[in-house]
Amino acid sequence: MDGPPIPVARTCAVAAVLAVAAAILAPLPAQAEPSGLYGAVGGLYAMPADHKSIPVALPVGDAAHDLGMESGAGGLAAVGYVFANRWRGEVELGYRSADMDHIDGWTGAYDNDPILVAGGFRTLSVMANAYYRFTDDGFVPYVGAGIGMARHRVEGKSRTIKIGDVSGHFTFEGRETVAAWQAMAGVARSMAENVELRLGYRFFRTRSGRFGPDVLGFRTHDLEVGLTFMF
Repeated sequence: MDGPPIPVARTCAVAAVLAVAAAILAPLPAQAEPSGLYGAVGGLYAMPADHKSIPVALPVGDAAHDLGMESGAGGLAAVGYVFANRWRGEVELGYRSADMDHIDGWTGAYDNDPILVAGGFRTLSVMANAYYRFTDDGFVPYVGAGIGMARHRVEGKSRTIKIGDVSGHFTFEGRETVAAWQAMAGVARSMAENVELRLGYRFFRTRSGRFGPDVLGFRTHDLEVGLTFMF
């Protein structure tokens, strides 16, 4: 024998309670980021790569050496626009300073212990960047890329060395404007109304330029911390 039928009103009530519970427990949809202008500033910890196999003509014959680089620092400032589809575009002004350290890795006719070098690279860059953000709220991972130009000022000199009867220095000096590009990735987080903190990584590289007798490129791995201000 069948049991008594379940009242329709009770069925509707249970369904309504379940619907309300599901609505409460479900995550709220992300709010779309409003479009508009922004400004950004940041600091960099720069870790430049060493320069490998630099050719040099010496009194004892041709040789090549490596030029070691030390970690440095830099800064960024940018103005950009937020698009409603999670894309951002900006123009960025950057500065990096990295010191030379030593010469070693000799190949060819001359071999010597590492030679200390004083001086370094001072690099000013202007870049056009594009970013894509994977979410609109919370911790926001992002990726980006940029192209532009860099102006290097290189000044460096080794300690005095003696090759045969000749004493002198290795020198690196000059100014060059070259093409540059970079790739970025990181995470951003809203800290206050219209203010965002970002932590990121970027790889920055330029074409080679001539500095005295040497042709040198520049590439660096950068750690970044910065703030973005919505206007």
